[in-house]
Amino acid sequence: MASSTPSSPEIILPPNEGDEHIRLVRVPEGGLPDVDAGDIRLFNEIDAELVFQGVEEELKTKIADLGPELTGINSKLTPEDVLDREKSFFTKIFVAATDMADSQEGPVTLMFDLDLNLIKNGTVRPSFGLLVKELGNILEDRLEIGILTSRGADVDNDTLKSLLVAPIANVPGVAERINPDFVLSSRNLDRKEGPESETDLLEGDDNEAKIEAAKDILNPAVIEGIRQGKIDSKTFYDSKLIILQRLIPRHPNRGFIVSDDIPYVSFIRDDRGLLKGIWTRDEILSGIIKSASNPQDSDNERSVPLAA
Repeated sequence: MASSTPSSPEIILPPNEGDEHIRLVRVPEGGLPDVDAGDIRLFNEIDAELVFQGVEEELKTKIADLGPELTGINSKLTPEDVLDREKSFFTKIFVAATDMADSQEGPVTLMFDLDLNLIKNGTVRPSFGLLVKELGNILEDRLEIGILTSRGADVDNDTLKSLLVAPIANVPGVAERINPDFVLSSRNLDRKEGPESETDLLEGDDNEAKIEAAKDILNPAVIEGIRQGKIDSKTFYDSKLIILQRLIPRHPNRGFIVSDDIPYVSFIRDDRGLLKGIWTRDEILSGIIKSASNPQDSDNERSVPLAA
């Protein structure tokens, strides 16, 4: 681990029964930049900030080396913009993964969408390898990497899995943590399981059919909002929900962190606390709004071909 947590942090709120993993602490003097001593934060948030400090200089070097490969040749993003985006990605997933590891004893599987989430302009996020390294130092063999994408190809399943992991397999420390059981594509869903195909559900306006396809992993407040017309079904629904609804009950002793640039991940939940969604579109949008110079940035991943 690149950096240590504050020494003897003051626990200020005893946990409730069942919430023993939630720890609130006071920030120590000099503990975090831009945070006043005495501020109350989640322990894991402080940990994430401190760990990021330990890798920040290495990340700055990676960003400088990649340059236009990372931002697009015509992008107006500055290295500082990219650093802010990568820090948000790193800390969000670090906090979610360590919190889930604290709250249950099984594996923690990070499932990443590829295009516009983990891969930008054909280049893997520079913070990804550092994130895996630091989480691996803490979670050890409990940390696994998976993929949940809509990329697909007309090939057998094993070949498809190999094609999907190819873009990230050479990132140091990643290949040995990839669990092929959780390298999944929604492109090749069996479309004969229900009265409507996955494509019909995705493009159609039948809200009840969409809710039915994902009801076990959608926040009940979201379902109510959809039925009241407060939430657009095209915002909450993605075909990956079908995969998650089938997958989660089969693995009752495993935690899943799902990272995507599509907002459906903001609406997922699991009553046992073993499913967490991280929406990364906010980091991507910060660059799109500033540059508006690379049309590919705003393309939905469904239009991106599978890289061989």
